[in-house]
Amino acid sequence: RMVAKGQSGASQRAATRRGKKVLAERAPRHVENAKKALLMLGGSHSGRIKQVLTELAKLKAPLSKKLSRSNPDVYPFETGKTGLLETMARRNDCSLFALGSHTKKRPHNLVLGRMFDSQLLDVFELGVESLTLPHELDPRPSVSAGVGLKPAIVFTGDVNFEATKETQVLKNFLLDFFRGEDLDELDVPTLDRVIVLSLHADGKALSFRQYRPRWMRSKAHPLLPRVELDEIGPRMEWTLRRSQLASDELAKAALRRSRHGVEKKKKNISRESALGDTVGRIHVGKQDMGNLVLARPKALRRGSQRGIDPSDSRPESTSAESSSPSPSSVSLE
Repeated sequence: RMVAKGQSGASQRAATRRGKKVLAERAPRHVENAKKALLMLGGSHSGRIKQVLTELAKLKAPLSKKLSRSNPDVYPFETGKTGLLETMARRNDCSLFALGSHTKKRPHNLVLGRMFDSQLLDVFELGVESLTLPHELDPRPSVSAGVGLKPAIVFTGDVNFEATKETQVLKNFLLDFFRGEDLDELDVPTLDRVIVLSLHADGKALSFRQYRPRWMRSKAHPLLPRVELDEIGPRMEWTLRRSQLASDELAKAALRRSRHGVEKKKKNISRESALGDTVGRIHVGKQDMGNLVLARPKALRRGSQRGIDPSDSRPESTSAESSSPSPSSVSLE
């Protein structure tokens, strides 16, 4: 049986071949797949919210799945009531979600969020103040954006997105939601849409715009094209109502990256960028110079040829002294 185990430690077992295939697709990878979005309606909804979810599904296509039935029991902000939402996201293999609802207290309400390891990570509640559909801006069908192409995303506005932690996470989430698939290279002529997100007022008003670039020939710079933007919609005005950010432990686990394929840094070894040579540094310990064996000088080698041990440092005695007996060997009569 195949066993899949996530970051939370919960394991799942598969007894059939189809179940093994599903678990293999959901298993952790060194390189993640493109994130899919699950779009659904709440218990009560309005026509504007339905149109917003339809436009978001087109923007995320083919990485989106829109549910047709209402889901009155989904409460992203209620503690202990997020299990149904997490189960639906896990079954549909979606790590992003959008929930649309409409009540008297929160009219035209749009809840956007993301998951990590089938757990709720970040949630943002937005109020849709206005919506302008693409055919209302330009009825020509040729101005619609292509499906599945990667957009360019621009963050601007009167208020910087880096002003508060809430807006920082909101910027990261919007980039995660609209970026599409990861590409190593991008052909500039295939860039057919630009998404502009602007933050206004006290950091609570948010504008969504989508443009299509037109590449024009520039007389001043023949090698660089002149770019003009045509708005193709949809045009939306949002108000940030409330948010729920991930805990420090869950956010740290979500930001952890795989070390697969990363060359481990070796100590005291570097590579020269100019020639590409590998340079190593060797640390030598303290040496005892007294026991160091060196070549003998020429003067000592001469003494060894006469039969004198060069290591003997005593002076040579005269022949008289050598013929007389030592005092200790003289006999007394």
